[in-house]
Amino acid sequence: MSSKNIYANTVAEYQARRLFGREKLRRIADANFSDAVRMLIGYGYSGDYDNADTQDIDDFIDTQIHSLTEFVKENSASDALAKILLNSFNYSKTQAVFADNSALAEKIGVSSLIRYCKRQIDITNILTAYRAKKLGYNREETLSELFEGGEIDFESITLINDLKETIYDEAVTALEAGDLQSFRRLTEDLLLETLKKDSNNFMSYGPFIKYIFTQMEEYRTVRYILVCIKNNISFSVDNFRSIDDD
Repeated sequence: MSSKNIYANTVAEYQARRLFGREKLRRIADANFSDAVRMLIGYGYSGDYDNADTQDIDDFIDTQIHSLTEFVKENSASDALAKILLNSFNYSKTQAVFADNSALAEKIGVSSLIRYCKRQIDITNILTAYRAKKLGYNREETLSELFEGGEIDFESITLINDLKETIYDEAVTALEAGDLQSFRRLTEDLLLETLKKDSNNFMSYGPFIKYIFTQMEEYRTVRYILVCIKNNISFSVDNFRSIDDD
């Protein structure tokens, strides 16, 4: 398994050199829509250079995610790890997906990955509880929407204010202020923090996992930037996470 890890991590490290720093994101953000798409293609994204002005954003990002999916299938050192990573690409999380990820993480036996899966559930539950509160759900209705398997008990999540003394303090504060962009950035930092211990250990799964999750975060950031450019919505690149934050 060690030789497979070394190969997978080496390939991932090579790919990670192409991840965007904040300055590159800023150059994309300062361009008009067609130029931004052409810049992304020039940086290695797949797309139609000649028809950049009519590029569908969702199709464009889905193409990049498909390429990353194939990369995971071809290079992951473990089938179980590949399944966890591919499940993470699924935006429609269900109890079955979370339970599957947790079981696979336990099977692999990597403590940082087990904690990552638990935090992912907690973050999803926090956001779900916040939205339920905005919609006027009662306690029972909110509880029925939450997913099992996280580290935080349901009661604390439904109250939300009880999370002010936890690692989610800053993220919850941003969420209650209606700043979803900052909430996502802060919680992504908390997720990646669980992987830091092994992120440079080429005998572990760490470098490969870190690259995949960081690349997915870049795709989400690029999608947001393109949507804002296309719809003339003001935004600040400084609010996004980049490899400069590592």
